[in-house]
Amino acid sequence: MSKLNISQAAKAVGVSRSTFYRHIENKGISTTKDDEGNPLVDTARLTERSTRQRRAGWTGEDVSDLERKLYAAQAALDLETVRREAEEAAREKAEAGEAHWRAQAERLTLLLTDQRNGLGGHRRPWWQRIFGGGSERHEPGKL
Repeated sequence: MSKLNISQAAKAVGVSRSTFYRHIENKGISTTKDDEGNPLVDTARLTERSTRQRRAGWTGEDVSDLERKLYAAQAALDLETVRREAEEAAREKAEAGEAHWRAQAERLTLLLTDQRNGLGGHRRPWWQRIFGGGSERHEPGKL
């Protein structure tokens, strides 16, 4: 039995090293270690896997193409997530600004209206305040 290191095995199957490592983890491809602790793959396992891929109609190019599409879809999803988060942050900022200006408008309204004694801005004319009277309303023609 001959054995190949990960780079050689990935090249033989037609996938990248990182993809081959994922296949080792996910597909249960068995490996052994050399004297230095590097993983080795038995060529019989590669032949068996390649045969299964050919039977299923998948080639290394097909798998690589699907992986590229998967990465592109993941990148698009990540981009959409970032866009939505930015929109949410902008909306929250706009709402905070609106609340701030609404509070400012309320304060200014209170400043512009007379709040003394619940009169709500209705004061007696100056001549009634000086000379008195005017608590009852005078109708024209009556003294």
